[in-house]
Amino acid sequence: MTRAVIPALIVILTAGLLIGGAAAAEWTPVTVTDTDGNQITISEQPDKIISLAPACTEIIYAVGAGDRVIGDTDYCNYPEAAKHVEKIGGFSTISNERIITLCDENTVIFANPKNNGKETIDYLKEHGCTVIAADIRSVDDIYTAIDLIGTTVGCKENADKLNREIKASIDRISAKVADAKASGNVPTVMHIIQTNPYYVSGKNTFQDELITIAGGRNAFSDVDGWGTVTLERLLVTDPDIIITDAVNDSGSFNNISLADAIKNEPRLAALSAVKNNKVYSINQDIFNRGGPRIVEALDMLAKILHPEIFGAAPTQTPAKTPGFGAVSVLCGVLGAALLLRRKE
Repeated sequence: MTRAVIPALIVILTAGLLIGGAAAAEWTPVTVTDTDGNQITISEQPDKIISLAPACTEIIYAVGAGDRVIGDTDYCNYPEAAKHVEKIGGFSTISNERIITLCDENTVIFANPKNNGKETIDYLKEHGCTVIAADIRSVDDIYTAIDLIGTTVGCKENADKLNREIKASIDRISAKVADAKASGNVPTVMHIIQTNPYYVSGKNTFQDELITIAGGRNAFSDVDGWGTVTLERLLVTDPDIIITDAVNDSGSFNNISLADAIKNEPRLAALSAVKNNKVYSINQDIFNRGGPRIVEALDMLAKILHPEIFGAAPTQTPAKTPGFGAVSVLCGVLGAALLLRRKE
């Protein structure tokens, strides 16, 4: 399945689910348990939805409840309709007052406790809002969040169908890389989101799991969660492939590419990934969000790790590259912005 086909299928699936969700059956009260362990009873089908996390937003639309979204964050940019919903702030800059004015007894809010903050969630609950925590840190968490959100908004059948589709795609990729893994063809992969310092994803991250599923091994699997590695450590580890975050498909941020910063760094010239031209950029909104587009993320990653199985890796549009010093400094500064968006 080509990279171009997958987004189209997601759009078609989403549209179909929207139609299916429109004809809601008579509501039967349900009690759901969110990822914080709270039990919430939904007595009436919610007619208004607010999302405080982009991953939740994508799931809401994918299960067929996007027409009920009345508010989301500045970072909620997929699908297209999510861009035109009222914005209620960023992750830690949520406008609690605005949310409260939007809420009524039949409004449900989906939040990410880690990014939104416990204080925000507690404040909203204290003011009578129904808040459901959906913290997504693994592939299994994606299935759980889809089921949780689908059940809460009355789109359980659509959620089940979506989970089956995602699982089938993941199983397909896993099956294709099984022989490569058995033969020892498992490239080491570094996923980096900034330089100065080198900030990477280690074990117990969503990205580590994606690398493993796609037939690779995280070069820094001994790093717990997100952490920094020294230049010396990076040179000794010498990953086969380097994956960098980018805010769009061209691999650049205001024409500054993190991939270019790595390629143009003289101290990294001896790295195998640099010498073999295996430094790639992937749109972070696809690669780092735990939602329906995991299928697209895995497809891209599988092509990069195993082109002999899945076909050529996606081509990249070269970014305009100023002098290395400017690139390195700006990439380090932009790292903070990328870091805020990495787990949405």
